[in-house]
Formats: sequence, C-alpha cells, structure tokens
Amino acid sequence: MRRRKPPRRSDDYRHPESEALLRPDWAVTRLATDHRDHVFLNATKARTRLIEPLLEAAGIYGLPYTRYHEIAALMRRDEIHPEVLEKLDTICRAFGVEP
Repeated sequence: MRRRKPPRRSDDYRHPESEALLRPDWAVTRLATDHRDHVFLNATKARTRLIEPLLEAAGIYGLPYTRYHEIAALMRRDEIHPEVLEKLDTICRAFGVEP
C-alpha cells in the first residue's frame, strides 16, 4: 500500500502566473493562444510543478505520471489545444485510423 504524502504547502508551487493558469476557464480561453513564447509554461515541468500539486490538492496522492493518460481520456475534444489535436490526428492516420 502506497503511503500518502502530506499535502504540499500552496506556496511550494505558486508562481506569479499560476493563479491565472489554475482558473477553471483558463484552458478554454487559451486554446487559440500560441504558447511557444510563454516564459512560465516553457520553463515549467508541468508533470511535477503543475499537475502533481493539482492532483494532490484534489486528494489524489502518488498517481504516477504513467497513468496521466487515464485523465486525458476523459477530456472533451473542445478542451484540447488545436495543435495537439492536429498531432494526434496525424498519428491516427499514420496507423490507418481515421480520427
């Protein structure tokens, strides 16, 4: 049985831009934004600095990143950035599957 880690202190992963990134509407309002030049996102390892603390805040401790696909499987198409959809569609077509 996996031991539960104590919750992180909120200031362990706060950044001046993190409040905006954690708002529920952030993903929807930013879908059309090009994030290649976004300093915070480009310099932040989302797997450990954003996703893990969010999951822990929700009471989910120790979920390995190799299982994050289970969360992604629940996403609606309109929640996924168009560039990601394009890449995923290309992968499907490479395997002969129409997206």
